[in-house]
Amino acid sequence: MKSTSVSLKHGGLLPVRVAVEIVRSARSFTSVIRVRCRGQVADARSILSLLTLCASMGAPLRIEAMGDDEDAAVAAVQTILSADPLKAGAGPRVGL
Repeated sequence: MKSTSVSLKHGGLLPVRVAVEIVRSARSFTSVIRVRCRGQVADARSILSLLTLCASMGAPLRIEAMGDDEDAAVAAVQTILSADPLKAGAGPRVGL
């Protein structure tokens, strides 16, 4: 099993767009990927599971993966969660 920790950099709760990016990325790996926050565990392939974590800005998140591509899976989710919120598309959008 491979794991790493990261703090949520996005303001407020985990943005839906960021959760969608995580789900899309997680589904491209064969490893089982989980995200832990304050005692709760989410399946990284499930948008509902990620959103019910209620992770807020600065929350410590633990990314865990188990499988043949676990290193790449953890790195991919960590990259998404560590990205600048505005560059990651999580910021406010004008003209929706």
